Amino acid sequence: MKKIIKYIGITFIIMYTAVSCETLDLDLTQDPNLIRVENADPEFLLNALQLDYHDFISNSEFIISRLTRISPMGMSSQEDGSYNAYLLNYERTTAKGGNILSETWKVFYVNMLRDIELLKEQARADTSGTYNFNLAVANIIEAHCASLLVDFYGDIPYSEGGNFLNIRNPKLDKGEDVYEACFNLLNEAIAILGADPAPINTKLTDLFYDGDATKWLKFANSLKLRMYKNTGNTSAFNAIISSGNFISESSDNMEFSYGAYRNAKSNRYRFDYPNTDNDPVSKSNWLMNTMQTKNDPRIRYYFYRQTGETPGIDIPANTVLLPCSDETPPGHYSGFAYCAVENGYIGRSHGSTLEPADLITDRPGNSIATLYGVYPFGGLFDNDRFQEASNVNFPMIVEDTGNGVLPILKASDIDFWRGQMASSSSEKMNFLRSAMEKHIAKVTTFISQDTSVDPMTETTIPSTTDIENYITDITNSFASASGDAKEDIFAEQYFISLYGNGIEAYNYYRKTGYPTTLSPTWSTSPGTFPRSLAYPETELNNTNIPNGNKPTSDQVFWDTNPASPTFPIAN
Repeated sequence: MKKIIKYIGITFIIMYTAVSCETLDLDLTQDPNLIRVENADPEFLLNALQLDYHDFISNSEFIISRLTRISPMGMSSQEDGSYNAYLLNYERTTAKGGNILSETWKVFYVNMLRDIELLKEQARADTSGTYNFNLAVANIIEAHCASLLVDFYGDIPYSEGGNFLNIRNPKLDKGEDVYEACFNLLNEAIAILGADPAPINTKLTDLFYDGDATKWLKFANSLKLRMYKNTGNTSAFNAIISSGNFISESSDNMEFSYGAYRNAKSNRYRFDYPNTDNDPVSKSNWLMNTMQTKNDPRIRYYFYRQTGETPGIDIPANTVLLPCSDETPPGHYSGFAYCAVENGYIGRSHGSTLEPADLITDRPGNSIATLYGVYPFGGLFDNDRFQEASNVNFPMIVEDTGNGVLPILKASDIDFWRGQMASSSSEKMNFLRSAMEKHIAKVTTFISQDTSVDPMTETTIPSTTDIENYITDITNSFASASGDAKEDIFAEQYFISLYGNGIEAYNYYRKTGYPTTLSPTWSTSPGTFPRSLAYPETELNNTNIPNGNKPTSDQVFWDTNPASPTFPIAN
């Protein structure tokens, strides 16, 4: 980023919230959400809109990734281990303001839509074209968030949703109609960006692409690919691919870079590392076990182990260090990692009502929870140090770490989509290889985030040969497999690559049912897998919302698979 927004005195600080979500708190001379129509500034509004976009994606990811084991679906001991209990915890409002799903809903409807409408009104009133870039970016952000809400909830208030001052009970629009509106937004943005309108504003900082209209254009087309992939529109999907104007290289990835700003650090990093009042966020036993079993070279970048031995597996059980280490896994967990994973990968299983990470980190000097690694949130690289991540062991840890990214849409994602839409097994395998190559190459660049490791001398960094052998092993396994086994290999690699933002895993899982190798829930009676989310509790006073809310068994319009519980298989 070449300049900081001087006009509004913006300082980027990641703050803690009562619901463990990620929010960018701004030191603004004026709250952008209190701007009146008569003095709305399209430049100022877009600055605020971009930060709300970060919050929307990050908070959504925090919840959605847990449904597909990229992160663990944790429960308190007072909950019954069901999907409904998990989701209800994040739908309810609290005395402190609200939980993640209700807060994310509010970010879109109260903050974003209002700012977008003000921005568009002012931008279109200026016939000089000064704000064309702002208008295009606002369209793209709106289209992405609105289409994601359809993917999460199904039918949503949209055409009347932003006019809450005049319409107290906005109608629910069909998901397919909202998708169509999103395509229209993207088409308008693409037309504007095709003229390469440089952001000539003095107060605007483009937080994502530094004013590069061509990269925003690729992102807009990539969002159309996302919706065509969900709806199965192969011809429209392939037409964009044929144009070549989409995110195909990692240099064009859409991501929020925390390290671009002074004092900005990912909240995920802040939960795991010193100088916070929080306990680490538990890591997924399924993901760590899958990666370790397959000897995935990314595992040292994804996770930092504070111990190399797991109580109850590598060494005798120790209920002080790991409360569940003396438990016998139930029969339905046969073949899956239950309490933790061997070799010091201490996480949490899907739907566990125990809280090993929370419990063990309350004891200074006895913390063995696995922490976020160097990718994507800027923690430590795992080089078998097996040291507690403390200021004493790592004096550089506060100043020199935490400068990671929030991945939003990557070139590797689109290769996986192309594999999903491929017409032959061989074509799908080629995209599997390409996706892994791009993603692993991206991940390994993050070694520079850990200044306590010297890349020139560090022997635990996976070599080029290690990486190529891994990719070859996976593609060979894919080539020789058949049926579900083939699809599982592809889906597992896709899910592994979505670490840091697992939103699209939820879509893929409902669309395909793969992978079937996901670990079961801790409870033997978790209830029906949610094919959509219930509306946040704050919306239940809308008379257009079904009485008593809608069941999470409702399927979004593009999910045409059999009803749960027979689908997806792993649930």
